[in-house]
Amino acid sequence: EDYDNIRALLHDSYFLQISLTAVIATAVFGLLTGLFLFNLLTRRLDLLSRLMSAFRHGEFRQFVPYSGTKKASRHDEIDELGESYNEMATRIIEQMQALEEKDSLRRNLVANVSHDLRTPLASLQGYLETLKLKSENLPAEEQQHYLDIAYSHGLRLTQLVSELFELSKLDARETLPEMEPVALGE
Repeated sequence: EDYDNIRALLHDSYFLQISLTAVIATAVFGLLTGLFLFNLLTRRLDLLSRLMSAFRHGEFRQFVPYSGTKKASRHDEIDELGESYNEMATRIIEQMQALEEKDSLRRNLVANVSHDLRTPLASLQGYLETLKLKSENLPAEEQQHYLDIAYSHGLRLTQLVSELFELSKLDARETLPEMEPVALGE
């Protein structure tokens, strides 16, 4: 009976219906306004997040810089984060280019070193092969001449390998170069 009375009272009361409608409308309006303000607050963060994601998916080769806020008075933490992103992306791109240049130089060095090593090795091998095949027919003086040439190429090869080893130690920073006075004529 109490329940029916309250229900009838609510149903019949025009003032209560208007109040209930106003409360629901206010709640819906507050929710929509809150969502709109939340979108305004997170729009720049979302933009920055999309820029970072595009930079990552672009394999760190190129980036679109974060422009920040147009108003100088509104420089906040999000703009500072965007500036840090711009600096970081620029530095990463520069480092990637430097690594590619170093890799190219390393490949050229390996190609040159292999050519420089191959030349005395082929000469050494040729003279030793000649001695092996024609040792009975060659006079002792000519055999000694071929052995001397092979020996000098072996020394040259040893020198090239030791220079390459020294270069790798310098590159790995195991040994630091020492400055010493040198005659300019030399």
